[in-house]
Amino acid sequence: VERTVWPPGHDTRAMTSLSTPRPNVLIILADDVGIGDISAYTPGAQVATPAISSLAGMGMRFTHAHGHRTCAPSRYELLSGSYVYRGKEPGGMWYLSPAGSQFRPGQRSIAAAFGDAGYDTIMLGKTGIGGVMEQS
Repeated sequence: VERTVWPPGHDTRAMTSLSTPRPNVLIILADDVGIGDISAYTPGAQVATPAISSLAGMGMRFTHAHGHRTCAPSRYELLSGSYVYRGKEPGGMWYLSPAGSQFRPGQRSIAAAFGDAGYDTIMLGKTGIGGVMEQS
């Protein structure tokens, strides 16, 4: 059985072992939200986020990450693990393009990697990662 490993070089055997329960994974990506807006990261934040704080208290929080400053490229980078300018369109993918999605043919997503590790995945909400706009 061939397994695709995410990120490259990471061994997922411990995650898929029958004797080791796999953790639940929840990734929240929100537009126009900074680290100072979430009370789990900034106690005393202007808006209290007790549900997010509760989830963060039970698991792992990421505190050092870099992403694109606009929404569609940020989603592409999270889903693909690639810098947006390394996708199919060399100029990035903020604008809708006749080339379609920024994913290259055969390029894997984080969802595919989680699927290979035995997870069921779902993506909810705003899902645009570039592409072609239908003309009416």
